[in-house]
Amino acid sequence: MRTATIDIDRHVFAAAEALAKKEGRPVGQVASELLREALEVKAGQVAPEPPRELYGFRPLPRRGVVVTDDFVNELRDELGV
Repeated sequence: MRTATIDIDRHVFAAAEALAKKEGRPVGQVASELLREALEVKAGQVAPEPPRELYGFRPLPRRGVVVTDDFVNELRDELGV
């Protein structure tokens, strides 16, 4: 494994950090896995799965943004809500 410094959008990092905490894994491991999956899809090696229905609701398509509590709170602060 190689250690490198990269700039990551703070919302993306917060989402990866939240997922790592939830799964009890290091954030670097989670980020590597997510990057690998995204690169495979981008390269056409893996077809993206369509969203599956959960509890009778069909999820909205992904838009590249992960919504975390911190992200929502930040938007509330910006909007003064």
